[in-house]
Amino acid sequence: MTIQTLQIKGMTCAACVRAVERAVKKVDGVAEVAVNLATEKARIVFEGADLDWNTLAKAVSDAGYEALPDVKNPPSEKNSPQQLYFQRFLWALASALPLLLLSMGPMLGLSLGTFNPNRSPFIYALVEFFLVLPALYAGRDFYYHGFKTLLKGSPNMDSLVAVGTGAAFLTSVWALVRIGSGETALVNQLYFDTAAVILALILLGKFLEASAKGRSSEAIRKLLSLAPQKAWRVEGEQILEVDVDSVRVGDVLLVKPGEKIALDGCVVDGRSSVDEALLTGESLPVEKSEGLPVWAGTLNKHGALKVRVEKLSGETALAGIVKLVEEAQGAKAPIARLADVVSGYFVPVVFALAGLAFLAWFLTGHSAVFSLTVFVA
Repeated sequence: MTIQTLQIKGMTCAACVRAVERAVKKVDGVAEVAVNLATEKARIVFEGADLDWNTLAKAVSDAGYEALPDVKNPPSEKNSPQQLYFQRFLWALASALPLLLLSMGPMLGLSLGTFNPNRSPFIYALVEFFLVLPALYAGRDFYYHGFKTLLKGSPNMDSLVAVGTGAAFLTSVWALVRIGSGETALVNQLYFDTAAVILALILLGKFLEASAKGRSSEAIRKLLSLAPQKAWRVEGEQILEVDVDSVRVGDVLLVKPGEKIALDGCVVDGRSSVDEALLTGESLPVEKSEGLPVWAGTLNKHGALKVRVEKLSGETALAGIVKLVEEAQGAKAPIARLADVVSGYFVPVVFALAGLAFLAWFLTGHSAVFSLTVFVA
């Protein structure tokens, strides 16, 4: 049995998790797959030799998502998605608030002047059309991912948002055209505000969800930051500062007082005390001298040490802790597995109920616009 971890891009809900797991399980040789939405990673257990990367990537792509090799460094706060979602939420909110004011103003007794739907219905409809465009642009990812997965046969929550708001927008555009042709009564059948408000609320939810995901990887970020990225390598009479990734087993590193040890190894020269609290929890420093082991991320307190490297960055005790944390995040409790099963049926059931509601109202003599409103809701 061999385990491989992949990053999955494009997932937005539990239905996406279910779709990816279902697609990967169909690949020959895959014994087990667990996809974690919070970490956006898939843990794949397969039998025999390594699976072909292209086969796995194609299976994920066919489901409407993107597979990438696992990246050990989680995203930093500077490029985290919560900032992106917050900016898009503000765009949608700036669009939704004036639309709500225009649509609800007459009911609240507000005088909207030129923008009153009863005085200038076409101008009113045209203004609403331009006001909704920023919200549609802010929610463009919903349409891209939603219709993409819908065409792939595995709709997700983005599909619901895309179809619902898209139907509201297109219905309103058609009403706008007819208002311009003289059918002013259709000014009461504009749903631009509905599309904008739905997008603003969903983007707010995405921002909160992205914030929660960011906190889930904070522990890994802190663990990875414990190990230094630079080291002093002893090369004859010279001491050169090098990247840790360029160090090889058998190299000798100089660890100065107050610096962290870069890689696991053995002391070959020097004497000092080392703070190993991150591994052992022991607050008192441990005396180190020639022949004793040291570990990456621990702090050299006093004297200088020369350390022969025995393990590279991906094999250190600290890397093992990070791996265990990632595996713990990827594991699913029984309730989480139940939620994934339910989510696999949730979106198709919602689409089916919406379609049946549309047909029920339309076939009983109600207008197509009214029936479509029920469908959108």
